[in-house]
Amino acid sequence: MNISFTLSKNNFPELNILSDDELNIIGKQLFIEWYKKTYESNYNQIDIDNKLELINSKLSNQINLSLSNFMGTINSNVEQLTSTTKELYGLSKSNKKGEIFENIIEDIFKTTFLDYSYTNTSNIPHHADGMIVGPSGLKSLIEMKNYTNIVNADQIEKLKYDMKATGISYGLLMSTSSAIQGKKNIDIEVFVYENKTYTIVYIGYVFDQTHKINTGLLLLEHLYKLSSNFIQNNTNHIHNMIDKDLEQLEELINSMSHLKTKYLSMEKIFKDQLDGFYSILRETEYSLKLSVERIWSNIDHKFNILIIDSEKIIDFFRETKGYILLTRLFDNILKAEDIKLNLNDQQIIELYLLNKKIGIIKLVSKRLDIIFDIPDIKLSINESNYYINCKFIRTIIKDIKLKNNTYIS
Repeated sequence: MNISFTLSKNNFPELNILSDDELNIIGKQLFIEWYKKTYESNYNQIDIDNKLELINSKLSNQINLSLSNFMGTINSNVEQLTSTTKELYGLSKSNKKGEIFENIIEDIFKTTFLDYSYTNTSNIPHHADGMIVGPSGLKSLIEMKNYTNIVNADQIEKLKYDMKATGISYGLLMSTSSAIQGKKNIDIEVFVYENKTYTIVYIGYVFDQTHKINTGLLLLEHLYKLSSNFIQNNTNHIHNMIDKDLEQLEELINSMSHLKTKYLSMEKIFKDQLDGFYSILRETEYSLKLSVERIWSNIDHKFNILIIDSEKIIDFFRETKGYILLTRLFDNILKAEDIKLNLNDQQIIELYLLNKKIGIIKLVSKRLDIIFDIPDIKLSINESNYYINCKFIRTIIKDIKLKNNTYIS
């Protein structure tokens, strides 16, 4: 059965880019779908459709299986890649950023895809950034763009030019953290030059999820296994077959990427909180240490006061001019009021009442200066005013005892 019809290109301008063979395939597929829906009867697919359906099934199954097998291996590189890219994005020179990205991808191919041979071709004119050769015979150029902005059409044309110049039919164009102009995040393009078919797989936002590198390589392998003529004549049909699979694949990868982003964000929040808490903990620990040392110092000092010999402190000043006044004051008042004496590092006499410091005594020539802490009173004692000041001292000590509830009648 031969069916033919004519369409005006003016009414369907989008079809102008398709060849006659491609239009025939589209028309045939649409007719089959119409026939099935209209008559609801079983029919035999033509050979090419059987082949395409088989490819679709194998491609979907193989992608899922291969992703599962490689996922554990690639995951080991994710954290290292993430850490490295944080440094990458801080660099200002694009050539330096590109060089580091190329080295990272080269390491991934050499450590993860052990069956593949990878060659760095960045220093060879018109050879892209690298080239891989697989066990199946696949040979592909690798172009890598460490861009934060969209990869423009000029970069796509550059890869196409390199493929034409080398005669290598397959190419893989990857961008670290940006989209590729006119392409989905995972996309395929086939073009023909001088009767030769060339195929490019595009992968955007590679560092969102490095599983995309594996996806790109698997797509190249499947496309390589198809004949060049078959690919050329059935590009749109292949796109239609696997478009939903690729969308589902990208959704899974993106959901993992979003989950990881949330995890890293939450991890940062917890880390910041822990860092802040640790800082407070260290400050508190340091303050606590100082407080403990101060308290123990006070305890030691109070124990020292209990065992100190006040009369030896009096004897320490035997050669000074105020020694006689000091002896009289101690014997007549301080000793009777149970005031203990302590000699500090400045050789100043400290007065303690029940282990609490209440004042000091300074020996100045032939007089004594007594300075009480509370109340803040200073008395200068000499031979002429000794007795009157003794009365003041007794009154002050009595008042101190009352205020501190230490006086026992």
